[in-house]
Amino acid sequence: MSLPLSPDASIKEARPEDFPAIATLAAVVWRSHYPGIISTAQIEYMLEWMYSVPEMRMEMKDKGVHYDRLLVRDKLVGFAACGPTESAGVFKLHRLYLHPDHQRRGLGSRLLVHCLAR
Repeated sequence: MSLPLSPDASIKEARPEDFPAIATLAAVVWRSHYPGIISTAQIEYMLEWMYSVPEMRMEMKDKGVHYDRLLVRDKLVGFAACGPTESAGVFKLHRLYLHPDHQRRGLGSRLLVHCLAR
């Protein structure tokens, strides 16, 4: 299955040096979406834990999690993380986030299809 991606958008595999930018984007998304659902303290705790560079490095190295970046005009606007589970042949989507300014344009669907292709 393949969905078209606009010519100014691309999906590229993330490298550890991309993790700070991913963490920054995650903070924008979490702080715009989750207030009212969970407390500000919980949001900050989750961001500090899940999006620390050492945590993302460990997920990539030790758990085989793949991070992919969605770029529009070479600017990071989304990302996804997926990886294997303990069940053979089963992958898990860990995260998929888009900057609020880029939602509802089909970009998230394209990122999901990219993860499914793994």
